[in-house]
Amino acid sequence: WFEFQGTEVGGISGISYDRGEGIYYAISDDRSQNNDARFYTVDIDWSDGTLDDGDVEFTDFTTLLNNDGVPFPENGVDPEGIAFNGENLFISSEGNVNEGIDPFVNEFSLTGEQLNELTITDKFLPNNDGTQGIRNNQAFESLTITPDKRFLYTATESALVQDGERPTLENESASRIIKYDLETGEAIKEFLYFVDPIPVAPDPEDGFADNGLVELLALDNSDTLLALERSFAVGVGNNIRLYEVQLQNTTNIQDFDGLINPDDPDGELFDVDAVAEKRLLLDFAELGITLDNDEGMAFGPVLPDGSQSLVVVSDNNFNNVTPQVTQFLGFSLDIDSIPAVNPTVETPDTNRIETGVDSDDPAIYVHPNNPNQSLVISTLKDAGLAVYDLKGEVLQEISPETPGDVRYNNVDIVYNFQIGDETVDLAVATDRANDTLAIWSIDPQTRQLTNITAGNLSNPTASIFGIDDGEQTAYGLATYTNPNTGETYAFVSQRDGNQIAQLELISNEDGTVSATEVRRLDVPIPEGGELDDAQVEGMVVDQELGFLYAGQENFGIWKFDAEVDGSNDRILVDEIGENIQADVEGLTIYYGDNGNGYLLASSQGNNTFAVYEREGDNEYIGNFFVGDFANIDGAEESDGADVINVPLGNNFPNGLLVIQDGANEPEAVLQDPEDGEIQNFNTNFKFIPWENVANAFEEPLEIDSFSYNPRQINVNIPTVSINVEPETVSENAGQYTLTFNLSEAAPAGGLQVIWSETDADDAFGDIEFPPELTNASNLEQLQAAGDELARSAITIEEGATTATVTWTTIPDEESEGEETTTIELIETEDYVVDPENQVAQVTIVDAVAEEIIGTPEDEPLNGNFGDDTITGLAGDDTLVGGGGDDSIIGSRGNDSLYGQDGDDVLEGRLGFDHLFGGDGDDEMNGGQGRDRLNGGSGNDTLSGGASIDRFIFATNQEFDADDIGVDEITDFVVGQDKILLDRTTFTAINSIATEFATVTSNNAAATSEAVIVYNSNNGGLFYNPNVSAGGFGDGGQFATLSNGALLEVDDFIIRG
Repeated sequence: WFEFQGTEVGGISGISYDRGEGIYYAISDDRSQNNDARFYTVDIDWSDGTLDDGDVEFTDFTTLLNNDGVPFPENGVDPEGIAFNGENLFISSEGNVNEGIDPFVNEFSLTGEQLNELTITDKFLPNNDGTQGIRNNQAFESLTITPDKRFLYTATESALVQDGERPTLENESASRIIKYDLETGEAIKEFLYFVDPIPVAPDPEDGFADNGLVELLALDNSDTLLALERSFAVGVGNNIRLYEVQLQNTTNIQDFDGLINPDDPDGELFDVDAVAEKRLLLDFAELGITLDNDEGMAFGPVLPDGSQSLVVVSDNNFNNVTPQVTQFLGFSLDIDSIPAVNPTVETPDTNRIETGVDSDDPAIYVHPNNPNQSLVISTLKDAGLAVYDLKGEVLQEISPETPGDVRYNNVDIVYNFQIGDETVDLAVATDRANDTLAIWSIDPQTRQLTNITAGNLSNPTASIFGIDDGEQTAYGLATYTNPNTGETYAFVSQRDGNQIAQLELISNEDGTVSATEVRRLDVPIPEGGELDDAQVEGMVVDQELGFLYAGQENFGIWKFDAEVDGSNDRILVDEIGENIQADVEGLTIYYGDNGNGYLLASSQGNNTFAVYEREGDNEYIGNFFVGDFANIDGAEESDGADVINVPLGNNFPNGLLVIQDGANEPEAVLQDPEDGEIQNFNTNFKFIPWENVANAFEEPLEIDSFSYNPRQINVNIPTVSINVEPETVSENAGQYTLTFNLSEAAPAGGLQVIWSETDADDAFGDIEFPPELTNASNLEQLQAAGDELARSAITIEEGATTATVTWTTIPDEESEGEETTTIELIETEDYVVDPENQVAQVTIVDAVAEEIIGTPEDEPLNGNFGDDTITGLAGDDTLVGGGGDDSIIGSRGNDSLYGQDGDDVLEGRLGFDHLFGGDGDDEMNGGQGRDRLNGGSGNDTLSGGASIDRFIFATNQEFDADDIGVDEITDFVVGQDKILLDRTTFTAINSIATEFATVTSNNAAATSEAVIVYNSNNGGLFYNPNVSAGGFGDGGQFATLSNGALLEVDDFIIRG
């Protein structure tokens, strides 16, 4: 400890950041014993992104005044937590049970005056007989305020007396987190948080040890916090752990004064449906430092690297006997917040205890004529089925005559089902109570449902899984209509089992619909689990791609082939873990174009929805949660969900997501009459515009309202693209191939693909007909209509995914220059055109041999596909042969000669010339002057001529014997000419000074320790990356010096 302005600095148990002023307020837990109760103003220098000695400076202190405007008397307060709301400070006190002083959470000005008191309910206040309230020094150690300044959280350090014991080495302790609404000053929720058991035993064993929840820090405005747990054990020291805490789904236990079950002989607690979810972020023991009594934490400024600063402070307990320190620890955090999406409509509240209604699974019905008249049909379990309009209002309730006669668990829609001469839309639901299906027709005019379940399904003896015990019975559901056959199926999962039955729906002459099983799938029992741990509920079928997705609640998401004759093999899309947490519940698909879109899955364990790519391997994208908006609460513990992309009237122009809210507000938190569990029994459905979901992500999700309509499923419509190779050909019998690529196999009868030809210079007059076809037939010229361009078509054979048309050019003796044809795919209703590969272009180059003679100026001279003769004359010219076997002469000037294709002859003659052979076996002569010769690919003959020349070996890629060839150097002069080797090609070279050797046989070259090896007997020059391992590995011979030159290391230049 140390003194500051006459006060003893110590007991720093809480800290809060004033972002506007860039300073911190730190509370001392001095009970007015050393000095008056107070808080300090602290400056922390984060400017270099680190926290070092000297970066923390105490700049002021402020005395706290009680309600009478005077300092607190000795032992009259135990200040522990502090939180700044942008104007004032909230400070918590643990009170003093032994002295009869109650805890508080009060508001103070920055000058120390008490302004307000938050209500502390009686359950937290100790009574005279010690059977209720906080334990001494175990009250409100923590304090935090949400970023929007609306809500404040505090917590008991461990259990209230009536909530159980303090932590032990074996048992955790039931702390309560309290949430206050600062607009009203009232506590609105209490959450159950289990403090860890004491992690380490004291030494000696009967010494003091404890653990507690000492600090909270709000991460967002939606019940996500950081929590700091601190333990101490005599003879061992402190253990500090930082957790992320999710409160979104946590049951509100505010109305329950105590959690100990009075009927339990062991004093066990009542079960609470949903408690605070905690995830360990950091065990401070991993820091490798001596830890002290860390109790406070606060965010600070954003650091120079863009991360968030966090400071953790310790309370030294004013301990001078066993010296403790006031410790400031600095951390850098990368905070990835989960985006919130806002609902705009909700259905009426339901309360299972009072009414038997338990909202579970929704299905969106798209009206055939008026999108505003679309419906949401939902299961209510024992209470039957409900039909809602898009305002969330009930249009119809289908209830059993006797509660419990049915249990409708999941529901899905079937469009355009044929019953006799009539086409109807169906709602299909699983009846868990009777292990069967229930089926209704949907009247789009009245928007009412009529039961048309066939007798073989509604008969009491009906059973899908053959057990019919109300447990291992029909549970999850997904329907699928095969677009090729028109057959309709229902996939039904088994409650408390691992089976999935595929049933075909069948229309009967009496207008009813029955079903018969055609296939059985299964999912694995999780390792170490029982059969009932394997159950699947949430399912959805991709109506276009033909995949069934099944959510195994305690394991992950599986993907199956949805076709009756498809494989029963399953693919694991994602497993319970970081992206999705048990239970895995509602699955639904948002459709985009060409197989794009998203798979959504309810991650019930953390009250979010996971989003995956619909295409390919279903890559994970991210999560979102449904937050509060206006007067509509968010959604937690979501079971079923359904999404549609099509516009649904004025309120949902970009589509709609409907989800079940398993913990609706206002809460109806009661004890289950069967097992006493405390839970919220109010459920309903939330309607969310799709754009609210799409735009919540940093990289917005796709909004595509028109590529898919569930009433008009066009599956297996291929996307067609084209490409042409090569793009440039000679008219001299050159060939080019136009390739058509299909994303789906051509259907029965083949697929006619149409294209147009834009041909301003009669290039099509220079090709032979008919062309060669593969996987195609019926090449025809179509009749152009009006101003349309001329069109052609082929029919791609059934089952093919690619087809080609190969044309051969016609040789002639006319000089015509280049001719170009542009080929463009035309979209039809039978396929979709890939816009990125809709146009191809081919250029036909004249093949007539030309003699091209330059002028005295600097100029480019270009040949064509013929066997050209190009002479540069004077000037620094660039001469390009192009196709054909060309003769290129530089003459005077410093010229650049490019042979390109063909077996060319290049002569530099006068000047400092650059000669590039290109493809083919070329002859190159530099002539007079300092020339550079690069043969390119092929087996070339290189003659430098007079003066100092460089022979260059570089291919812009790693050495490949087929690309580089073996060039003959005819006139290498040792000590004058140079051989340049580029490291891009000769990658194994480090230092030529130590990696060159001369040998007298090719075998010796292959086993040499050197990388560049010269056989002086035959002039062979080798690249030997394999060194002494035997053989040349990926290397080989690349040159022959035919004049018998005796190379030395100084004759080489290494580039790169």
